[in-house]
Amino acid sequence: SQLRRDSATGQITTLARGNANLGEVETEGLDMSISYRLPRTAYGQFSIRNETSYLDKYRSRSSSAESWDNYAGQYFYNRVKSNTSVDWALGNWSATWSSRYYSGVKDTCWDATGGVECNMPDFKATWGTGANKLGSNIYHDLSVGYKTSWDGRILVGINNLFDHGPRIVRNTQASASAVDADMPLDRFFYLRYNQSF
Repeated sequence: SQLRRDSATGQITTLARGNANLGEVETEGLDMSISYRLPRTAYGQFSIRNETSYLDKYRSRSSSAESWDNYAGQYFYNRVKSNTSVDWALGNWSATWSSRYYSGVKDTCWDATGGVECNMPDFKATWGTGANKLGSNIYHDLSVGYKTSWDGRILVGINNLFDHGPRIVRNTQASASAVDADMPLDRFFYLRYNQSF
């Protein structure tokens, strides 16, 4: 989408969004998954899991005559995303602590010349000159489960345990919102029951 603001007032002057016919898209990166189960103890069985993706290149161009635009590290295209979990089980009880990490990104800024909301005014991005460097985010989730004697399972959990707020972005695809649509808005509680037959 194309969003332009008046540099003096910040008012939106142009908004255009449509489909793009991309002639070529190339991606390059690394995905890694590691799991380790520790020896069983009197305190239960512990295991650690990690899944990490590193994006080195996400580029596109409309034709072979055009130059490439590399989006890696810009908003929507985090260079690093990582999920780490610690699992515990003892008898009928289980618990999982998870951390979700998203590396920082560069977002558009609406007044690069005036420096308003633009901490990297000289940065050359796919949208032009000027960017906001937005920091990384980490979200923590916790769940506790119990397996019943009748093959049921009760799970109670909290996503975004510490109520970490979303970052404010200019290049969001969410309707009428300046928050990062890919991140949690607030803390989320849930209760789940599964029954096996």
